[in-house]
Amino acid sequence: MIRTTYPLEIEIDDITYKVDYKAFNNKVQDELQKNKDASIKKFEKKDAKVHELNFKKEQFALNAEILKDAVKTQKVEILIEQKKIKQEIFDLEVEIEKLVKDADPLKDDIEKTNERIFDMMVTGSNATALKAVLVEKGIDYQIVLNLLGDLASKVSEKKSETSSTT
Repeated sequence: MIRTTYPLEIEIDDITYKVDYKAFNNKVQDELQKNKDASIKKFEKKDAKVHELNFKKEQFALNAEILKDAVKTQKVEILIEQKKIKQEIFDLEVEIEKLVKDADPLKDDIEKTNERIFDMMVTGSNATALKAVLVEKGIDYQIVLNLLGDLASKVSEKKSETSSTT
């Protein structure tokens, strides 16, 4: 028999919470994949901008070398280009800084994803109370999900041992 929901008990500070733990399924997998994809996009965008910034800096350095040997008519043209490149470098640095700040809350994104997974996998009469205790005590959802997963595995193993001996 394949079981998808396990009635479990978890104790935190001498208080027992009875919850139903639902096994990892496609819905949870999709949620994890969406979070992963969003995180990857954030980093890919930042990396592309860093690459573009490095290219602009190289252009600026090359133009500086050209300026050393350029005649007056070329110098004006190159200086105008340098001014434009300098502004582009500044704009890219500002944009990268913003992207880095947006990527910093990655830990928050992971915690929010773990909370959504907790909400999908942990139900029952004490699920809300358990969640409130986790928030109050600062316990990571992932730790509890791992513990509940281990408990569910033990219940499943006991059931299969009982089934195979009968």
